[in-house]
Amino acid sequence: MPTAPARPHRLRAALGALTLLSAALPTALLATPAHAADCATSYTTPGRYTCTVPAGAARVVLTATGGGGGGGGNGTLEYATVSGAGGGGGSTVRCTATGIAGLKLLIVVGGGGGGGRYRGTGGAGGPGEGRGGTGAKPRHGTLAGSGGGGGGASYVETLRSRGDLLLTAGGGGGGGGAYGTYPSYYPDPTDHGGGGGGGGGRNYAAGARGSLPAGGRGAPGGGAGGRGGQGSRTGTTKANPAGGYGAPVATCTTRPGRGVQVTVDSATAGATGGPGAKPSEGSTPGGSGGGNGGKGCDSRATTPATKGGDGSLTLTFS
Repeated sequence: MPTAPARPHRLRAALGALTLLSAALPTALLATPAHAADCATSYTTPGRYTCTVPAGAARVVLTATGGGGGGGGNGTLEYATVSGAGGGGGSTVRCTATGIAGLKLLIVVGGGGGGGRYRGTGGAGGPGEGRGGTGAKPRHGTLAGSGGGGGGASYVETLRSRGDLLLTAGGGGGGGGAYGTYPSYYPDPTDHGGGGGGGGGRNYAAGARGSLPAGGRGAPGGGAGGRGGQGSRTGTTKANPAGGYGAPVATCTTRPGRGVQVTVDSATAGATGGPGAKPSEGSTPGGSGGGNGGKGCDSRATTPATKGGDGSLTLTFS
């Protein structure tokens, strides 16, 4: 049988409902704050973002934190384990900017550095334009640990011609890897752990890679990597690995005479990571402040030490 056509009053009711819905949509959109669909108020995932400051924002408070350094890898003795050192914390800075209403911003959130490993590759440097340095790998076949990677820097700049760098929060340095000791009948009974990578810093500067056993230098504004543990050939003295350095006090800056003013409300340096623990003492915590540094690895397993905490950025408009 042929289908009966819809009744006219049903069609009119459906069309009326669609008309009411379409009329309500613009009202709902207008009720949303102007910056909600563009500039978010919080960025916590490492990466690059762009947004436009609301035209009516007379003041913008920006709070940035750099990524923390990764913890150092563990090493083994004949019958015990030596813990790697903790990574350094990223710095935190809060600034108030004026004169940036309607300007487009580039926001970069730095990531935490990767943790070092037992007998493995060094931790990767945290992402960010100011990227963290990679931790050093110990010598082939060693029982020592590799260094943690440095944290990446977080920063904000305007995207107009000759952009204004508004603020930078540096990343913390990676923790040093622990030394390892072979049985006494080996010709070379000890070996050095790898140094941690340096933290990323200002003006896109990356932290230096760690070496054996020295830690990498931090970029301007970033923390230096911790030194790897040093074993002694005689077996009488063994230096524990050093924690990664926290990023120094961050800063806010801009080009003069451009109509943009930035003032520092508060600035905190990242804390240095704890040194490597002696056998049977367990792992050491990372440095506090900013993106907290990772803990050193204290297991004989090949799993990496704790990754450094990621950075973040928040914006408040008024």
